[in-house]
Amino acid sequence: LLIGFILSFKLWITTRSYPLSPVVDSLLQISYPFDYIFFFLMLILLGIIIFLPNPRVFISIFIALAILLSLLDQSRWQPWFYQYIFMLSTFGFYSWRKEIPEKSEQILNICRLIIASIYFWSGVNKINFFFPEKTFNWISNSPMNFLPDSIITVPFLWLTIPLFEILIGILLLTKYKNIAIGCAILMHTCLLIILGPFGYNWNSVVWPWNIAMILLLLVLFYKSKKFSFKDILKIKKHYFYIPIIVLFSIMPVFNLIGYWDSYISFSLYSDNTNYARFKIHDEVVNSFSPEIVKYAFKRNSQTRYNILDLSTWSRNELNVPAYPEKRIFRNIAKNLCKNARYPSDITLIIYERKGIINNSPVVREYDCGGYLII
Repeated sequence: LLIGFILSFKLWITTRSYPLSPVVDSLLQISYPFDYIFFFLMLILLGIIIFLPNPRVFISIFIALAILLSLLDQSRWQPWFYQYIFMLSTFGFYSWRKEIPEKSEQILNICRLIIASIYFWSGVNKINFFFPEKTFNWISNSPMNFLPDSIITVPFLWLTIPLFEILIGILLLTKYKNIAIGCAILMHTCLLIILGPFGYNWNSVVWPWNIAMILLLLVLFYKSKKFSFKDILKIKKHYFYIPIIVLFSIMPVFNLIGYWDSYISFSLYSDNTNYARFKIHDEVVNSFSPEIVKYAFKRNSQTRYNILDLSTWSRNELNVPAYPEKRIFRNIAKNLCKNARYPSDITLIIYERKGIINNSPVVREYDCGGYLII
């Protein structure tokens, strides 16, 4: 989490060009230089938590501040941050003194359920028409790909990836957990090779997350014989069990029908998320700050409009993908439209992803008046 914070530094401060998307517009933002002070305070707290033998108080303080930052900008709801915060919260409920083994094991079981759910839902979300055409093709053509074309072109080969992840999530909660650990380590190693500096050199903020997942698998599951599937799913007297089961195991179901956010349902590299870009008139684009203008481009010299890709903007400035929800896109459009002379000067184009069985995205365009054009 500490490394993730450092790699995505601008995500956590307000001194940036990428607009903030608070949960409620009336929330007061942390302005410069206090945003920097707040950020370094978070890093210091994480350092204390790492080295202090009994960090419960500091975990509680950190979680409270992290929740505040999450309320001030929904773009911070990145999947790795979401996972780490709930795992840290779990240990915040632990007294860190000598306790009965059953109570300590209960804390670990909550973390095990979080990990298993992430693999399961990450796999489920990849079973759609978009994954084989885009992400699977992108992975197959990686500079570090050693598979021959005769294997890559096998029909339905792409299904092995989501089924692999689903199987890992299930087996982790059974006596075959060591097989799942081996499969997961292989998967994360391949991802690090493909996404890393010798591959695409892409999305560096998830590199430490992949390493962390390997370490968490070893710490939580390897050689552990004290839990069973029933132990994991049984709701005991620990009151943190219920929200974990609901948020990590149940709510992702609603993402499949569009009623729960994709990233907190671990729809990662699935190509089944919303996507947005802006079309900005020539006479307006130069009124933006240079930090925004450098991400705008023209499809051809004849057009009078520039394209601003939201994902490119977010990745280059914040080093995280754009949070793929329509309410975030509209909020960013509202900020950009402050520079528009006429409603037609800026157009928000949203490529909606409709469930897992629709084989074509729905494209909607809105002008600065909020009116649907297409």
